[in-house]
Amino acid sequence: MRMRSGLALCAAVLVALAAHDVWQLARIHAWNVLIESPRGEPVPDDAPPPVHFARAYALAQRDEVLAALAQYRQVVGTDKGRLRAAALFNEGNLLLREALTLRATAEPSQALPVFEMAKESFRELLAEHANDWDAKYSLELALRLAPDPDEDESARLPPAIGAPRQAPARGSNPGLP
Repeated sequence: MRMRSGLALCAAVLVALAAHDVWQLARIHAWNVLIESPRGEPVPDDAPPPVHFARAYALAQRDEVLAALAQYRQVVGTDKGRLRAAALFNEGNLLLREALTLRATAEPSQALPVFEMAKESFRELLAEHANDWDAKYSLELALRLAPDPDEDESARLPPAIGAPRQAPARGSNPGLP
């Protein structure tokens, strides 16, 4: 009798585990269908970050830039690990490609804010992962394409008319012979 009840208990546990595995597989299959869906169905907010990341990548491959950026931002907001870094990097590269596309159009001035957003993504990534050479290269490329305004330029401007002038300190060389 004890043997039968023990076997029945083991069978019930195995059936429960199998049911759980089937449920997990069905859920994963539904996420895979959602990721590849061409209709643009939104990913539920409770989906894990890898699902949002995969959806963003699939959208970016189909040139749906705004939807892909929204999914990458979802990953950046919910994940703290390496997936967050990958999402920031992909977001920056997507923005950089979009800025280059805008720059080639009739209105190249519209590209400047997109370059700035790309640089911000790379800087955010480098603040967390300072040794990410791919992000460093991409940031350098973005800076070459759209340099930051030089902060020192404002310091080198001549003083305003009527502003008091400061005499050189004693012992300093004003550059005269």
